[in-house]
Amino acid sequence: MKSFFKGRKFRFITLLTGLVSASVILTIVILLFSSYQSEKKSLTNTYLSLNYSKSNKISSSVNSLLHP
Repeated sequence: MKSFFKGRKFRFITLLTGLVSASVILTIVILLFSSYQSEKKSLTNTYLSLNYSKSNKISSSVNSLLHP
């Protein structure tokens, strides 16, 4: 009878360790995905902002050349 419970305890500990490991890995994956999406959005916004600024400068230069 003791060996039956001892086997169950080992399985429970193994199951608990597996669940904790899986939750840690899943948390890391979610964190990495979230970080990637945030960085991608930030880079896109920066790129578009710089592009807009540069196009305004070019537009001003062209306007000043064409309409003195």
